[in-house]
Formats: sequence, structure tokens, C-alpha cells
Amino acid sequence: MLRLLVDFLSGIIRVLAAVFIVGGAFAGYVQAPALDVEPWAGALIGFAAGFLAASLGAGLFACFILIENHLRVLADAHVLSGKSAPTSTPLSSHEEEKAPDETALERAERVAAYTEKYRSQSVEQPNDNSSSASKSSADEGSGKSARAEK
Repeated sequence: MLRLLVDFLSGIIRVLAAVFIVGGAFAGYVQAPALDVEPWAGALIGFAAGFLAASLGAGLFACFILIENHLRVLADAHVLSGKSAPTSTPLSSHEEEKAPDETALERAERVAAYTEKYRSQSVEQPNDNSSSASKSSADEGSGKSARAEK
């Protein structure tokens, strides 16, 4: 239920930001004679003021929603790992609680499940061309060593 409310609030924030921007432009257009400016200039000033209000107001709430989404991901990962609630214990006892290494396939399935579940959170991923170049050179090197063994 909480997730539904947070997603609903996220949608309301988008609409509210658009209302601030359009309302600011309209208010600037209407108040242009009082400011002794042309109507288009008043609308531009109102648009800027509405954009500022939208970015401050809606941006603050959007930051809170983003933090909540990240905490949700961390909490779900904690629940899936099967660990109990963290306590203030020395680091040596935490080393004993580490789960055995998972296989690459299990990790890929887990990452794919998280990606599918939290797809609405867009995050830019850096393009790492150096790893693909080193992988292709490693493949060429292993091919040369395989030919050398024959």
C-alpha cells in the first residue's frame, strides 16, 4: 500500500509542476500591464517564476521519492539475503555472516529481477568500451594459445 501511495504522489508531483509552470506564465501574462511590460515578456517572466517554483517545490518532493526508492531497493535486497536486522556488532562477526559466493548465473538472474522490478528508476550507465576491447583482445590471445597447443 505504501508503494502505491508513493507512486501516486510521484504522478501528482509531475502534474503539480506543470500547473506551476503554466500558471506562472498565465499570471505573468495577466499582470504584464501592472509591470509595464509587453504581455509576452510578462508571460516569459511568469514562466521563469513558475519554473523556479516547480523546480524547488516538486524537485524537493522528487528527491524524497528518489531516496525512498533507493531505500526500498536496499530493504528488499536485505530481505532477500535472509539476514536479520543489523545490530552494532564488531566487524569480525559480520565476516562470519557472509553468504557463500553466488554463481554468475544466479547473480545475473537476481540483477535481471531487480531491473525488471525497478525499471521506472532511470539511471545513466557509463559506456565502458575499454572492457569490451580488453575482452576481444583476451579472446584473440586465448585463440592464439589454443593454436599453439595444437
